[in-house]
Order: sequence, then C-alpha cells, then structure tokens
Amino acid sequence: MCHNGNFPDAIGVRRFGATQSAKPIRRALLWIVVVVAGVSSVVAAAPLGTAFTYQGQLVQAGVPAGGSFDFQFKLFDVAVGGAQVGVDVARNGVAVDEGVFTIDLDFGGTAFDGQARFLEIRVRPAGGGGFTLLAPRQAIMATPYALRSSNADAAPWSGITGVPSGLADGIDNDTQYTAGAGLNLTGGQFSVNLSVVQARVTGTCAAGSSMRTIDGAGAVVCEPDDIGIGSIVAGPGITGGGGGGSVMVGVDFAGTGSAAMAARSDHTHDQFAAKLVRTVTVSPVGTATENGTALRNALNGLTDASCDKPYLLRIEPAQYDVGTMPLVMKECVGIEGGGELVTEIRGAGAATTNSGTIVGAPNTEVRRLTVRNTGGNTAAVAIFANAASLKLTHITALAAGATGQNYAIYYKSTNVADLGNVTAEATGGSVARGIYNQSSSPFMTDVRASAVNAATNTGVYNDSSTPVMTNVDAIASGGATCHGIYNTGTALPVISGGSVFAACTATNYGVYNTSGGSVLASHATISVLGGSTGYGIFHDNAPSAGLNGLRISVFSGSQSFGIYNQATSGAYIIDVGNSIITALTATVRNDDEFVTRIGASQLAGGAVQGAGTVKCAGVYDEIFDFHAGPACP
Repeated sequence: MCHNGNFPDAIGVRRFGATQSAKPIRRALLWIVVVVAGVSSVVAAAPLGTAFTYQGQLVQAGVPAGGSFDFQFKLFDVAVGGAQVGVDVARNGVAVDEGVFTIDLDFGGTAFDGQARFLEIRVRPAGGGGFTLLAPRQAIMATPYALRSSNADAAPWSGITGVPSGLADGIDNDTQYTAGAGLNLTGGQFSVNLSVVQARVTGTCAAGSSMRTIDGAGAVVCEPDDIGIGSIVAGPGITGGGGGGSVMVGVDFAGTGSAAMAARSDHTHDQFAAKLVRTVTVSPVGTATENGTALRNALNGLTDASCDKPYLLRIEPAQYDVGTMPLVMKECVGIEGGGELVTEIRGAGAATTNSGTIVGAPNTEVRRLTVRNTGGNTAAVAIFANAASLKLTHITALAAGATGQNYAIYYKSTNVADLGNVTAEATGGSVARGIYNQSSSPFMTDVRASAVNAATNTGVYNDSSTPVMTNVDAIASGGATCHGIYNTGTALPVISGGSVFAACTATNYGVYNTSGGSVLASHATISVLGGSTGYGIFHDNAPSAGLNGLRISVFSGSQSFGIYNQATSGAYIIDVGNSIITALTATVRNDDEFVTRIGASQLAGGAVQGAGTVKCAGVYDEIFDFHAGPACP
C-alpha cells in the first residue's frame, strides 16, 4: 500500500489490475491509495470549484507500474449495480512513475448532493487494446468542506455570528415600507389605487348602443350607435355607391365568365399552366439594336447549358439586330421564333465568308424565324455552320448587300445536318449562292434555294459533298452565268423530286458536274431559259450515276443542249431512263470518252450530236415516232 504525504486526507482504497506499458493489462492484486485535496496555494477568499484531485498507485505482483496509461472513470450511487451519476471522465496518456499517478476529476456540480458515491475505474496501456475494469468500486469519502456545507441548511440563529442588531431577536420589526405608483398604504396594509389602475370592467351596453367611457371602478357609460353614413364613392374596380341611406357596392368585373367572386391579387395559375424550366423567352425591349443586345445577353446567360441540360431560347416576334458581331450559338441550345414573317434576326457582313448573322454549334436547331445578313462588306452569310450539326426548320435565310460573296446558308465540314421547309435566297455581288455545301452532306427536304442578280449565281453549290435533296427547288437567275445545281470535287448529290431553273443573260446550266462531281437524279424537272447558251445537264470530265424520270427543257439563244458530255480523257457512262429531253440544238451531245444509253424516253428537238457512243432503246421523238434502237432520233 502506498501513502502520498502531500494529500493527508485519504478518501479510499481501490483494487485493480495493471501491467507495464509494453504488455496487455491482466488482472492482478493491486492497491491504489486515493486522496482528494484542494490546491494548497488557493487564496482563502477564492471559491472552490467542483474538481478534486485523485492520486493512486498501480502495482503488479508487488512491483510498481511505470509508463503511460489511459484511464476511464464513472461515478455510481451504490457499490454494485445502481445508476451512474454525472458524466464519464476519460484521461488518456497519464504518466505513471514508480506506480504513482495524479489526476484531476470533475463529475459536474450536481454529482455530489450529500448522498453516497462510488468510483468505478478502467485502465489500459496508452492507446492499445481494451480497458480492464478494476473491481470493486471505491467509495468516495467526505472532506471538511463537504461536511461543513452539508450542515449549512440547518444552522440556528444561535450558530450564526455577525447577525445585525435588528434581527438579533429573530423578528424583523424595524423595516419601513412606502407605497409605490398605483398602490395605497394604510397602516401596514397595501391596496390598489383605483384612480391610477383600472378595475375589472363589470358593466355592459344594451343592443343598439356602444361603450363610450369606463370609470375607474369598472362601470361603463353607453351611448346609442350611429345609424347611416354620409355617402359612398365607388373607386377603381368598384361599382355602386350613393349619397346616403342604404347603398350597395360591388366588384367591377371585366372580361367573360360567370364567377361572382374576385380573385386575390397574389393568386397564380400554376395548376393550369405547364411550368417552363429550360425555356428562356426573349422579348423586344425597344429598337432592333436593343432587341439584339437582349437576345445576345439571354443566350450568353445560359452558362450551364449542355446536352445533359439543353435549353430552348424562344424569341417573341420582333426584329433583333446583332450588328457586325455574329450570334454564336451554344451546343444543345435551340432557338425558336414566332414565325418567319414576324421574327427576324439580322446582322451585317464581314470580310470573309467564315462568319454569319448566326453561327451554328453542334447539336443545335433554329426554327420558325428569318435570318438576314444585310452585307456592307466583302461577304454576307446569313447562317454559317462549321463542323456543327445545325438543324434548320421553317427558316428563311437571306443574304445580300456584299460586294463579293453573298451566301444564304453555308455548311462547312458538317456531316450531319437537316434542312426542312427552308427558303434560302442570296442576292447580288460577284458570287451568289443560295445554299453552299462544302465537305458537308445535309439532308434537304422541301427546300427552295435561289441565287439572283450576281455575276455568277448558283442555287445549290456542292463541293465534295453528298447531300440528299428531296423536293428541292434550285433557282438561279439574273447576272451573266447561272447554275441551278453545281457539283464538283467528288460531289454526289442524290436528287429526288423538286425542280432546277437557270435563266441568266449569257450561259445557263441546269445541273453542272465537273472535276469528279456527279449526280443521281430522279423525278425532277430541269428548265433552262434565255442566254446565248444553255445546258440541261453538263458533264465536264464527270459521269452521272443515273438519270431517271427527268423532264429536261432547254430554250436558249444560239446553243441549246439537253445533255452535254465533255471530256479530255477517261471513260464515262451515262444512263438515262423514262425521261423527256427537249433541246433546240441537240438533245444529247457526246465526246469520244462517253457512252450514253437512253431507254424508254422522248428526245424532242435537235438530233443527237458528237462522237462516242449513244445507244437508244424504245425511244420516240417529238412527233412520237418510235425508234426501237440502237439508233437514236
């Protein structure tokens, strides 16, 4: 057993198991001598806290333990079982030197209320393994301070020193009292001053009258109610009123309906209308330029747009002028107007054709509006898409006013694009193209592409492109040279239905194939009018993949050719079936490099010309004379 001389007031003895810090704690007979004391240097006037000092000794097999240990302490109301009192107290990393350790414990201010308390202890080497319970619990003994405070509530007057002389006889008979506001003091009795404090109201007023005053005692004075009003004037939204007597007012309803009640001012119709979460509406705010700024700001404000979170930008009917800076679309953000005749986005020209009033982005769509480029520079492009899968639906695209190139729609390096119900018109300059496909293969359905009044006009220009053209009208007119459709650089458009028209002052080509460009055409009408020279279909070192069900009509000045085949080298085959070819100079004109085969068709006008081979099978002429073949009329 160990005794600590610094704390003479021992409060208990505790048995528990312990080991050296390097070994697991095992149960062994150990003695802990625990003492509790205040800090000896505390000034006498300072209040005591609720903590006390616990000192003990860890011993194993008669040898004091040493090292760092973790302790857990709990307080109970009985030695075995019972209820825990106060909070758990943990002390980790406690230094134990030659078995001796000292710890401050604080179970709170309410843990010691004069009843017996028992301390439960658990211990382990610092930071390792489970805790070992040391049994039995240790009784907490009283200290001088606690003994004194436990009797303080039973101290008699005779046991108190320093009592004031007025209380020495145990009776308070010298205190002087004064009545405050609202109170009266008579002798030793207080009462309420009713001139200041209102008593409980006890009176009532009969029907047809109201309280006028209440006196201090609670009695009421009544007076008759006023009957009638002077006049009522109906304000905005109110009907009725009058100058006196009985009058009636009501709600001034507007519109239609049968409800007899008015709605609250903050009511909503959310339950009747769908909430638009990813639709942003752009409304006109002033001039066309101010509207254009509002449109650009709305588009730029969609900072979180993506194909996982697409948006629709809905534009109300108006003109929106974006100036010389193109409106660059965002991926997976569509733009929709209120209709081609009432909603227009316009912009100015640029130095090159690699720009436009609208510049497309991948996975986007523009629909139900007009896009215009007014030029004023070298190039004017209404809609430009570069490597962008831009879909156009119910769109009118207009480009004019540039001194060089005017392109209504320009697709560049775009493999996936759809055009449906589109009107594309380019006007003036040195080159005008309604639709220009460069290394692009859009699907074009119900499209009208026109180019007018430039030096060279082309309705649809295909450069190394393979568009699918269904019911497409390609028109070129005015100026010196016209191409309804121009195919070059391995272009192979597929034409089904629709029409081609070329009418310029000098040379006109319905369909022009050159430098590897070709065409697969069926059930279309090709018309060439005016100028000095006209060609329905012109092959320049290029074949046609197949011509079927065509109606080709060429009526030009000095030279008119239905199909004109020209080459400097190579070998080409042209197959024509179920078609009508009308031309004044020659229905077919061949070079040596071509083999042209015509079946079940009409050749009306000038006879077949040139070299090479032209074979007919079941062909008839303009007066319906039948030619079985192989000679052609």
